[in-house]
Amino acid sequence: MKKEKIIMLIVIIIIMLMFVSCTTTPLDGNVDNKPNQLVGKVTAINGNEISLDMISSDYGVSDKTKLTITDDTIFEEGVSTLFEINDTVTFVMIGNVIETYPTKIKAKTIINIKKEQKISLSLKNGNNAGN
Repeated sequence: MKKEKIIMLIVIIIIMLMFVSCTTTPLDGNVDNKPNQLVGKVTAINGNEISLDMISSDYGVSDKTKLTITDDTIFEEGVSTLFEINDTVTFVMIGNVIETYPTKIKAKTIINIKKEQKISLSLKNGNNAGN
């Protein structure tokens, strides 16, 4: 009888540990006094879903992420609402990270969109030919 109670207690503890390890933390605002700002480079745009290669990430966000822009997403003053491939986007996420690959998150605030720098190259005709 005593052996059965010990086994039952161990099973209950294991089940409780499984529930605790599977919970998620909502990321509205700050976690541990750290802003949840992330930076990614736009690789594809499909409607309101932006595919990103993450440059700076945390909170369980993988290197490839799909960022959803919702009607509630706020764009900081002066920030364009247009995204282009290779733009670098700084944003604040809201809600939970959906842990698929790529991970999926929602944008609370778009802080900055930096356009890719285009380098113009001027070649002089014939001066470098044959060298």
